[in-house]
Amino acid sequence: ANREPPPSEHSKRHPPTPLHQRARREQRGSPVDAMVASRHRKSSSGAVLQFRLCAGKQSSSISRRVVEAPIIPKRLWHHLPAWIALHAERGRMRKCWNGCRLLRDVQDGRRFPKCEIRGCGVRPRAGTRILACRACHWSVCNVCEQRPRMPPLHADPLFHGPRSPSLFVHKSLLHESGEAFKSLKPTGAPLPQALSNGTVIVCPGGNYEFLSPLEAQPVVDWLAAAGIAAVVLRYRLLPAFGLDDMLDDLEAAANLVRTLRGGPVAAMGFSAGGHLIASLALRAAQRRQPCPLDAQILVYPGIDPCEWDPKGERECCFFNHAKLTFPRKAP
Repeated sequence: ANREPPPSEHSKRHPPTPLHQRARREQRGSPVDAMVASRHRKSSSGAVLQFRLCAGKQSSSISRRVVEAPIIPKRLWHHLPAWIALHAERGRMRKCWNGCRLLRDVQDGRRFPKCEIRGCGVRPRAGTRILACRACHWSVCNVCEQRPRMPPLHADPLFHGPRSPSLFVHKSLLHESGEAFKSLKPTGAPLPQALSNGTVIVCPGGNYEFLSPLEAQPVVDWLAAAGIAAVVLRYRLLPAFGLDDMLDDLEAAANLVRTLRGGPVAAMGFSAGGHLIASLALRAAQRRQPCPLDAQILVYPGIDPCEWDPKGERECCFFNHAKLTFPRKAP
């Protein structure tokens, strides 16, 4: 869909206006001044629009072909924590938690205690065909084998774009009326009536260094099953950015969602994402400003920051690009 037709004689004599200049013209006067739709992504449930959030008065630009760098260089991927590498959850090839390939086996009731996927805990009957790793005594039951897979690292949008905070919105959630929709021109279906009232911004956790895919699209799907519309925020991370930058990303996302879909707007954060949401409400109170969010849902939030204190005697819990040291902006 992104392929360009061969240039004509007219286009050779009259080269088109650079893409970033056209974007500025199109966005001038538009209510959507905090973002632009930069690309389409395919998900298990259809097309997803990526809105790139711009800080302050920084000009926006549209890019049809965006190649985003990973947040961690590929040479360091083998050092990643297991809860981000997610060998058992990512990609098409079935693997155990340690990265061994799973093979067809038979549950004998001794070697494989239970299904290990996301704490399933089911122990199939002896003689049942399963996927298993004999070296690690890891097994997957038939039900969990059918669960949706997380994207591999090289294709995970939450693992890319370290300097590009973004909001991921399924195109069916956009209204077909209003200036915002006209300026974006998505080709989504009409907004489902069941998902027309309010939106939840999902903020994945990850120690402010990563964004866990398990706390992103699966949460959106779970909320949609309950008739609640949700979007996913990719906020900036340590070590290059600090808490104020991340709070600006969440506030810009809340304002954008109100522009696109109206209110109310809630945010649901996991771990560090819960800390981020609570911190936004605190910052608004300190500035004597109304909170950008109408509600907040904090799921196992990192409210007590003692584990992040570099002066403490606890073991450092930061990855910091495989240095295992406290980032300068962590306090």
